[in-house]
Amino acid sequence: MDKHSAASEKQPCILVATLGKSPGVVTTTIDALYERGYETQMVHCLALPRAGVTRVGNELFRTEEDPRVDAIERMLFNRATDDNAWTQRYPWNPELHWHVLNIERPDLVDSDDHFRFFQGCARVLADVETQVGENGELTGWLSLAGGRKSMSALAHTASFFFAPSLRLCHVTVTHDYQETHDHHWHPPSGERTFIELPTPAMIRQQLSPDIQTALLKATFEASSFDDWYDRQLYLS
Repeated sequence: MDKHSAASEKQPCILVATLGKSPGVVTTTIDALYERGYETQMVHCLALPRAGVTRVGNELFRTEEDPRVDAIERMLFNRATDDNAWTQRYPWNPELHWHVLNIERPDLVDSDDHFRFFQGCARVLADVETQVGENGELTGWLSLAGGRKSMSALAHTASFFFAPSLRLCHVTVTHDYQETHDHHWHPPSGERTFIELPTPAMIRQQLSPDIQTALLKATFEASSFDDWYDRQLYLS
């Protein structure tokens, strides 16, 4: 991870974000966090497959190179633009990690799609929780602004079990700004609103590391939400 933050007054953080067709929700969140004293050093985007692909094998995430990654990376951070926005906005060079769910279609349609997305959220969030726990200087954030409502809901639920230390957030952009701008990469401070969402502190106290490990294991052994629910009852 980039060491730029060590010499700055900003607190380093990791951002996990659900992402649909508007990458601007990620850059808007990074800008808002920076304004609040956080330097986003790593971004994990949870996304659905592009149109025209089919599920390949049983891996949770797609493993082949996705042609959208370079384009999304440029759009997310405005790399190589005429105004040199990359170096102006993000001189510490944040890492982008792209997690594309391995399902049959570019949308969450049935219960199996939704459960696989929940499993994907669990895997990424658990890894980020470990990183945050091992580095006392890092803060973890989960943005629920992008993608479908079901994606945000599943990521939100997964965070309670597998990343209880992460802080939750949402961003909105004013109606006038949306109507007058084709792209919403970096809306000015007065045109955006950052909302920190409540996180139940009680869960942090009740979920021991052993319970979290058992829950994660049950999540990947389960075949459906019903199966996962039954396995939870067994754990309790």
